[in-house]
Amino acid sequence: METTNNGGITDILNYFSQNGFQRTNRYTVSITRPGYTIPAETKKGETKKDDKQIAPITDTFWATSVQIPSQTVAWFPESFGPSSPTLQIPLKREFDDRFLIDFIVDENWKVRKYFEDWINSIFYPQIGFSGEGLITKTSRIIPKLNNKEMLKQIDISALNVNGEEKYKFTLHEVFPKLLLPSQFANDQPNQYLTLTVDFNYRYYTTKTVDTKNTEPTTSGGGV
Repeated sequence: METTNNGGITDILNYFSQNGFQRTNRYTVSITRPGYTIPAETKKGETKKDDKQIAPITDTFWATSVQIPSQTVAWFPESFGPSSPTLQIPLKREFDDRFLIDFIVDENWKVRKYFEDWINSIFYPQIGFSGEGLITKTSRIIPKLNNKEMLKQIDISALNVNGEEKYKFTLHEVFPKLLLPSQFANDQPNQYLTLTVDFNYRYYTTKTVDTKNTEPTTSGGGV
């Protein structure tokens, strides 16, 4: 049976001296475009060609803050009789549709360009006409279906004081849905600029890493 320890200060100090506590500034954030396969097109009568394997790509940016993903259990109130108490019946697991990460903007604005390019990759360019002929506009309105470059994976690793990974949250099928506006200001000289990105994701999983035995255990849910 699991219990909650509400002991004195000595018990608390003894527990955390043995197990440590998670520091809010010990973490890493990485974004990975998973690898995928492009089936080869082989015409009739030709020797079968090999499928093209696209290797995964991982990008790392400096994140000043990041949320821990949350989940809720949707429930339905049910009463089986006029005088029966109302029961709350769990129906499904739901994940928060708002997930924010704050990134430090570098001098060359690579982090901003990274997310703008990511959003642009979701859509086909809009084609329009002008007096000079056919042009490609910068606005994009038609989404690409089954786009392997659109959905990525975000890993948030919790580290101990030695920089060892102890716990990991992995968000699956992620895409940015909102780039919040950054703001220049004269009243805060020499401060770095940040970019806040709001992501959408389908679900997340977790992994516990035992640094003594290095065998991870995983948990998490689907949709």
